[in-house]
Amino acid sequence: MASADPADSPSRGARAKLPAMADSPPPLPESRPAGPLASGAWALLALTAALGGYVGLSALLLPLLGNPGVVTGIDRWLGPATGLGQLAAVAALAHAIRRRDLPGAVRAAALVLLLGWIALLPAGPGATSGPAARWTLGALLALPVIAIAGWALARRRPLAAAWIVTLPTALGLVGVLVFAVVIAVRGF
Repeated sequence: MASADPADSPSRGARAKLPAMADSPPPLPESRPAGPLASGAWALLALTAALGGYVGLSALLLPLLGNPGVVTGIDRWLGPATGLGQLAAVAALAHAIRRRDLPGAVRAAALVLLLGWIALLPAGPGATSGPAARWTLGALLALPVIAIAGWALARRRPLAAAWIVTLPTALGLVGVLVFAVVIAVRGF
């Protein structure tokens, strides 16, 4: 049976009317927030990309160009593989930063953190004690939690997720500044 209204006819080029969605999701927050908090988050994301690139490149090249006899077996290729993956994640992070896509940048930074966490995993038994071992243990426990929390918040609260994901970078920056001040005051 033909429709009486010519505007409803599909042959006339009219669009079909879609029913209204009663339970449509709420609008997403702005993916390009502005202000000093956003500027700081973008700066820390860029620093995370630079440091992740450095770590990924060194993990890729050191076993190949350094002393190849130090690490043998599968462990010789695990470091370069994670380094290559980390460089790919850094490329995705740099692309998201260039596009000013905050949720994408947060997810790429979380991936950089997770690949750095995999590189931290011990190759075998023989963990030492002391401050370095405690720091490594803390990083082993905290990095996946931070990365997963940032990934989960990236869509709904991208600015908060950016600050969460860049927390290890910010703490590292504070540590370097404290070390520089202590060296300047007390010397080596």
